[in-house]
Amino acid sequence: MQTNKLNDRKLDTCVAPAPRALFHLPSSILHPQPSDVWAHRRGPILFESVPALRSPRAGFTMMELLTVVTIIAILMTLLIQVVGAFITQARDSATKATVEKNQGLINSRAQAFNRLIMRKGYVSGSVEYQWVKANYSNNPTSWNTLATKLLEEKFFPQNIQDLTNPVFLNQSTGPFQTLYAAYLAVFNGPNPPGQNLQNNLGNYSPALDQNHTLRSSEILYQFLTQSNVLGNAAIGPDAFTGAEVTDTPEIVDPATGKLVGNGLPELVDAWGNPLRFYRWPTRFFRSGGTGSAISAADVLNAKMLFSSLPVFSGNLINDLAHDPDDPLQNCVGITGFEQTFHTPATYHVHLIVSPGPDGQLGIYEPDDFTNYGYLAAPIPGQQDYLTDNIMYLNVRAGGK
Repeated sequence: MQTNKLNDRKLDTCVAPAPRALFHLPSSILHPQPSDVWAHRRGPILFESVPALRSPRAGFTMMELLTVVTIIAILMTLLIQVVGAFITQARDSATKATVEKNQGLINSRAQAFNRLIMRKGYVSGSVEYQWVKANYSNNPTSWNTLATKLLEEKFFPQNIQDLTNPVFLNQSTGPFQTLYAAYLAVFNGPNPPGQNLQNNLGNYSPALDQNHTLRSSEILYQFLTQSNVLGNAAIGPDAFTGAEVTDTPEIVDPATGKLVGNGLPELVDAWGNPLRFYRWPTRFFRSGGTGSAISAADVLNAKMLFSSLPVFSGNLINDLAHDPDDPLQNCVGITGFEQTFHTPATYHVHLIVSPGPDGQLGIYEPDDFTNYGYLAAPIPGQQDYLTDNIMYLNVRAGGK
C-alpha cells in the first residue's frame, strides 16, 4: 500500500496538470457572423470601442469652395497693395536721390558761374557783351545784365534752340559742339524725326519731331558730363548709375517701324521718365507773362511745388516780382526780352523736375516756344499733375 502511494506521488510530480482556461470565448465571438457583430451588442468589451463605419465624402460643397476662393482673393489683394506700396516708395526715394544729385551738380556750377562773372573784366570782355552792345545800344544800363544772361544760356542750355544761338554757336567753350554734331546726325536724315536740315540745326522744328519732349534730359546729361565749365570739371558718365541714365526710344527705325534710341543718353527717374531742366522758370511764377500781374493762382502753384520761396518783404507776390539778376529792373521795358531771355521782373531758379509716377508734368516742355514751355508755363487745367512732381526744392524732395 505504501509502495502504491509512493508511486502515485511520483506520478503526480511527473505529469503536469492541464492548464485552466481563464475564460471561454463563445464560438459566436471567435467566428462572428456579420449580423452578430453590427446588429447585436454582445461579447466582451473588446467590441464596445469599434467605431461605426461612415460612407466616404464625394468632395467640398460649393459654399466651402466659395469661402476659400474669397479668402485667397482678399489675401492676394492685400499682398498686391503692400508690394505695390513698397515699390512706389522705393522708386520715389530713388528719384528723389537722382533729382537731388543733379540739382546739386547744377547748383555747384551756378556758384562757379557766379564767381566767374564777378571777375573783373570777364563779362565786359566777353563776345556776349560785344553782341549786346551792338543789339541793345539804346539800353546801356542793361548791357552787363543781358551779357550775363547770354553767358548763363551758354553754360546752362536746356533745348536745341540754345545750341543754335548765333552769338556763341561757333565758340569752342560749352558743350555745344558735341551736341550740335550729335543732333545734326539725328535730324539731317529723311526718316522721323529727321527733317533734312542741310547741316543747319537752326532750321529744326519741334513741331515736326514727334518725341521732342525728351531732348532736355539729353542736353542736361551732355553738359553735366562732357564739358568743363567755369572751373568745374566734367563729372564723367560714371557718376550716374545705369538706372539713372538710358537712351529712350524716340526715332523711327525705317526697317522695323519701331522707335529706337538716337544714341544720346539721357537722365531719367525711377519710372523711366526723362528729367526736365528749366533754366529760367519765370512763367511758373507769372503765368500771364510780360506786363501781367502775379495772380493768386500763381502763388498757389508756387506754394504747391516749392517748399522754400524768396521772402524779402513778407509779401510773396512782391517778392516773386523781382529778377535776382536784375535787382534794379534795368531790363524791364526792353522789347522782346521775354522771347530772348525770360519774363522780366520775375523770380527764377534753376529747376530739375521729375513728372513722378503718373508721368505727367502739368508744365509745358522745355523746348516748347509756342506755349512758353521754355519758361515752365503751367498747362491750364492740369494743376493736379503738379502735386506729384518731384523736385529738389519741393515738398516731395525733402522740403517741409
